[in-house]
Amino acid sequence: MITSRLVLRMFLMIYCLCPSFQQEPPFVYNGFDQAGNNLHLDGGARILPHNGALQLTNDTLRQMGHAFLQQPIDYNSSEPVSFSTHFVCALLPAGYPSGHGMAFVVSQSTDFSHAEPTRYFGIFNASSNESTSARVLAVELDTALAPELKDISDNHVGIDVNSAVSKLSANASYFSDKEGRSIEINLLSGDPIQVWVDYQGTMLNVTLAPLKTEKPSRPLLSAASINLTEIVQGRRMFFGFSGATGSIMSYQYVLGWSLSKTMGTLQSIDISKLPKVDHPSNKHDLQGYEMHIRSRLSVSSSSMARVLLQILIITSLHLISPSSQQETRFVYENFTSQENLYLDASAKVLLPSGLLQLTNTSDYQMGRAFHKKPIQFTSFSTHFVCALVPKPGVEPGHGLTFLISPSLDFSYAESTRYLGAFNASRSPALAVELDTIWNPEFNDIKVRGGHVGIDVNDPISIAVAPASYYSKGGNVSLNLLSGNPIQVWVDYDGSMLNVSLAPLEVEKPSRPLLSHPINLSDIFPNRSKLFVGFSAATGNSVCDHYILWWSFTTSGGGSLHRLDISKLPQVPHPKPLPTSHPKKLPQWIIIMIVCLGVAVLAVLAGVYFHRRKKFSEVSETWEKEFDAHRFSYKSLYKATKGFSKDEFLGKGGFGEVYRGKLPQGREIAVKRVSHNGDEGVKQFVAEVVSMRCLKHRNLVPLFGYCRRKRELLLVSEYMPNGSLDEHLFDEAKRILSWKERLVVVKG
Repeated sequence: MITSRLVLRMFLMIYCLCPSFQQEPPFVYNGFDQAGNNLHLDGGARILPHNGALQLTNDTLRQMGHAFLQQPIDYNSSEPVSFSTHFVCALLPAGYPSGHGMAFVVSQSTDFSHAEPTRYFGIFNASSNESTSARVLAVELDTALAPELKDISDNHVGIDVNSAVSKLSANASYFSDKEGRSIEINLLSGDPIQVWVDYQGTMLNVTLAPLKTEKPSRPLLSAASINLTEIVQGRRMFFGFSGATGSIMSYQYVLGWSLSKTMGTLQSIDISKLPKVDHPSNKHDLQGYEMHIRSRLSVSSSSMARVLLQILIITSLHLISPSSQQETRFVYENFTSQENLYLDASAKVLLPSGLLQLTNTSDYQMGRAFHKKPIQFTSFSTHFVCALVPKPGVEPGHGLTFLISPSLDFSYAESTRYLGAFNASRSPALAVELDTIWNPEFNDIKVRGGHVGIDVNDPISIAVAPASYYSKGGNVSLNLLSGNPIQVWVDYDGSMLNVSLAPLEVEKPSRPLLSHPINLSDIFPNRSKLFVGFSAATGNSVCDHYILWWSFTTSGGGSLHRLDISKLPQVPHPKPLPTSHPKKLPQWIIIMIVCLGVAVLAVLAGVYFHRRKKFSEVSETWEKEFDAHRFSYKSLYKATKGFSKDEFLGKGGFGEVYRGKLPQGREIAVKRVSHNGDEGVKQFVAEVVSMRCLKHRNLVPLFGYCRRKRELLLVSEYMPNGSLDEHLFDEAKRILSWKERLVVVKG
């Protein structure tokens, strides 16, 4: 047995040292437990001993992992540069949200010392993002939305050439030949996903499918004009994988891999032999690793082997948590203990509940609460629960912020729209605002329910969105002023700030509400430690601003304390304004009011009909034939002061005569002629109208007429010297001689 063991060890040493034993394509790996010597692993990449899966990243912050073939693939000048690859991968969330993603990579080199994690996938960096110096072709499986890289979603596939900005991208999906349509794939489902990448000539095709689905006939992405030799600057290329995390993390696995220079020689992956995907933990990994070592040790289990195994396990434990001593982590389940809490202005803790109140409903208030000790960090995650409770009958406002500041001196700060953190000039601070007042001069958006913004050094937001949260493929609105508790998450990975909201009983959404690149060293130069806390303010608009719970860590979101909703203090809600109900009137009063109303209406109706009857007229169609001016009875009534006795001039053979004055100032004489019926009226009117046409100096001109029932009114010019009959029949005056009478007749 000892001899066979030594022979096996010698064979393994020769295999590792001799390049001729290295595998050349085509090859296939159904798990990677036998592939260690053929792969170059760096960063967080490793082969899990308990199942043979290739793990690129785990739940460590800002991690990179690379796994490449040890030897490059050379294409001689006589053969075309082409390849086909088929691999099975799985991405498991490590908290919510999760990211950033992994990529299949063809590169000139395996030196990625220049690369950065997060959205750069451990392949690129900010400087190489727009240049050709990276010399990399990558097919990315991206699970974090980066708008500055022109990402289309947080679940997409892209083709990258020398840059993390994809040349071509599409939402993760596959074409179902059976159903004749594209079906979405969730990259972060944790389920194994098949990926095919085929390159021939200058055409690159990328295809996805679930594990037990045949390769679809239609690729997801198809990019032309891809010149691989130009990208990598030669005909020697390294093939492999890369993955990365940031402040959001995920477990990224490759379970199987087949590679060939041509499609025809690509070997099939045996799905039945692939390792099972699980959710690894540090303890689980160590147990698996220990079992892997034990299976290769002698059955006798010598004491030396035990000692070596213990040393190896202790060393592994140390390597797994290298930064645990540097982590700052705290939680306020409530704020009863104020030992590490700095309160400023109107901020106070309500006892015995331990509820932190930043402002009450007084005008022009400010309140601030900070963790008393400054913290050194390059990344952080925080989770807090707040509530904004409006005062009934008053316009609510203004809002609160999660605030990062180099100092606790806010003597310069103002209330109202400055939220107790800023003033009209610039102030060094980074704030995530929950704003309930629209201020267009601050680039606020006008939405009902308030908005969320990221502020740097002043209240003019550099990123803003309506208060909402992502759920079931869409955004659901949140009303910041509902008075209900709201969860807020703020995650910063060193370059990207993500803000997420959700109601109290909803898990952290998979997609943040806001995501914006931030460089803390630019905002706070020469400051290694910063204060974190909250600020709120009121103005003419007021409300109670509360913080119920707060957790903070300088590590990833996975190390945040878990919220226990049952332990949260109750939010006090003010009593609503009493609704005034008018006293019910006694029935007899109601009856009296109704009767009085009816009586008033009857009187008004009587007056109306009386006046209508009083001024009523008679008009017939034949009157229009004479084309005579017709006066309204109402105008004649007013002109004669209601046919007053004071205006009475006399009584003739046909009726009474009254003096009148029209509104224009002309004096008139109105004769009221009575008749008992309509007979002869037409003939009489005709004769009167014909008289109007006569031109004689001693005849009084006729202006017009008015006709009422049994009454005819003639309107003529008023003669202040009287009429002719006074000089013919009045014995008190001189009687005209016949000669004078003839002169009058002749005119």
